Amino acid sequence: MHKHGSYIRVRLPDATGLRTVGGYLTYRVTAKDAKVLLGIDGLETGEENLAALRAVKKHYEHRVESPLPSPVDQRTRGIGGAVRAYATSTLTGHGFKKGTAEGSAVWAERMFLAWLQLLTSDPIPDIETAAAEQAAIIEQAALTDEPGG
Repeated sequence: MHKHGSYIRVRLPDATGLRTVGGYLTYRVTAKDAKVLLGIDGLETGEENLAALRAVKKHYEHRVESPLPSPVDQRTRGIGGAVRAYATSTLTGHGFKKGTAEGSAVWAERMFLAWLQLLTSDPIPDIETAAAEQAAIIEQAALTDEPGG
């Protein structure tokens, strides 16, 4: 519990291939809603974490919507000092002030197990290389977006 609600965070097992980048799943309940987040925070910079999460999203993008019981927010961003990156699914109207703890717990369990099954059924063989490739794509896009570039 903390001032914004309660949460449970679980580091992902080696079988997912995301342990080396600090992969974790978090279930968070706030006053208004419940969220399940797939996060990455094990690399040195926020940019590297964001690139690793983009590599995860690219690897699973064509499979992610069907096995998960709720859509995933496809935006990638850092939190705080841009150290962590995450993709999130939200169950609106199921926060602790809504009196729907049981429904959000069932949803979170389904989301959590679906993510675990997806990540362990087809792990990314070399997440560091995939993240480096995504970082290069991001850097190249930034260079071409610069004025006069």
